[in-house]
Formats: sequence, structure tokens, C-alpha cells
Amino acid sequence: MKNTNILSIDTESFIHGDENLSKSLSCEQKKILDNGHTERAVRYILKLLKKYDATATFFIIGEIYEWNPGLIDTIEKEGHEIGFHSHNHKLLKNADILRQQITYSKNFIKKFRPKGFRAPLIYLKKEYLKILKRNRFIYDSSVYNSSGHIEKIGNMLEFPVSSFKFLGKQESKIYFPKNLNLRLLTQEIPFGSGYFIGLFKKNIRIFLEYFHRKNKVPVLFFHPWQLLPKPKNNGFLNFNYLVKRPKLIPYTFNVNNTFIYLLKNYKNISLEDYLIKEGILE
Repeated sequence: MKNTNILSIDTESFIHGDENLSKSLSCEQKKILDNGHTERAVRYILKLLKKYDATATFFIIGEIYEWNPGLIDTIEKEGHEIGFHSHNHKLLKNADILRQQITYSKNFIKKFRPKGFRAPLIYLKKEYLKILKRNRFIYDSSVYNSSGHIEKIGNMLEFPVSSFKFLGKQESKIYFPKNLNLRLLTQEIPFGSGYFIGLFKKNIRIFLEYFHRKNKVPVLFFHPWQLLPKPKNNGFLNFNYLVKRPKLIPYTFNVNNTFIYLLKNYKNISLEDYLIKEGILE
């Protein structure tokens, strides 16, 4: 029997990756620059998931729903979980920004009633969990951690993206924010992130197999723009952007073959499917 991974897709455009560009453009302007790229990538992902009988959680940017509501309907109809990834991928520097993002996406949230939330750039402060709970979210997935366990924090479940702790014998603990920064990288490798999947490619299996030997189920995420070539002159990761931020170069590596490798060699399920399997959700 194949070992199991938990698969998620942070469903955003490459435009959303550049916060300065994203906040300077209207929703319609971003759609024009995207030029259908996100829809093509998502439909390609759906085709692969269907071929390999896999399910995933799609954490949706609200603007993507505004661009193409039918695309999100298709994701749901094909049996995948719909989660929320903010309205326009703005970094949640304070609680008011989170409340604003939820308000902007009220139509999306009302229609799909997402159970799960993932913050942009995996950056979330602990006090935000109460806001999510008040808006009927059941779980959050906005920290990296190596424990392989879901933790209950107040009235919310925290469902960490997987990391490998290489410093010290004890498993890592959840703190907030626990995002991709120097503090984290001095102790852990957040291999479940799209960044490290791009860096390690198929060698990601080394970390997956370690988790499976420990009877843990790894949580992974990809971005649609990592699977299909994107326009070279627009948005996140263009040449000028990378000259100023060379540490982001692994995000330019295409992960299509890695994604297919994972679908072929492992059983892949959504976060919701795992929660149901464990009896946490009905």
C-alpha cells in the first residue's frame, strides 16, 4: 500500500507573489496581466489529480474567485476541498488586515464555507485564530512544524505544513508566527513548502520517507505558477525582481515532474479528507 501525503495548492497568480505590484493594481488589471495563466495551471493540476485518483485542498485567493467563479466551482465539483488564502495575498501584519481580507471575500466565504485557512507567506499571529474561529473556520494551516501532529490551540485546530528538525533531539513546537525565516532555518527545513519542493525536486522523497517511517503524514503545498511556464515579463520572479531577491530563485524551478512523481508514488489526500479519516471531522 502506498504511503500517504496531504496535498494542498495555494491557488494564487504569479502576480500576487509581488506584494508591491499586487497592491498597486486593481483586481481587473491583475486579471489582464495574468492572461488566463492561473486557470490553465489549475485545470492542468485538476487533470493530473483525476488521473492519479488524488484529492487536494485548494486554498483560494478571493480575487481568483472574482476572476473566474466557474473555476472554483469546478474544483469543488471534482471532489477537492476549498480553503481560503486571503482575498489578495496581502501580508497579515495586523488583525485589521485579516478582518478586511475576510470582508472583501465575503461572497466567496458565504458560498463555499471554507473550513480551512492558510495565511499568505505562512505568516500568522496567534491572536488571529480567534478571528478565524468567529468567522466559522475550523482549522488553520499557517505555520511550519516537524511534529506531524494537529494541535488544538484554543478553539481552533492548527494543521502545520511539514518541516524536518535537524537541530536537537526534541520535536519542534508551534509558535506564532512560524514562517520561512532565519530563525526557522537555523533549526528546521520546511520541506513541505513550495520553495523547498522547488529546491529539492524528487529528492523531497528523503523527507517524506522519514516522516512515513515515523508514522507521520507530511503536509505539502504547491503553487499553480510552479507547474506551468509563466510569462517572463510580468509579476513575481521576473529578472528585476530576482536581482534584488536572489534567495527566491528556487521558486523559478519548474516542479511539474516532481508533482507527477508524488502523484504516481504516494496516495495524496486533502486536509479535510485526513481530518475525516482521523475522526476529527464528520
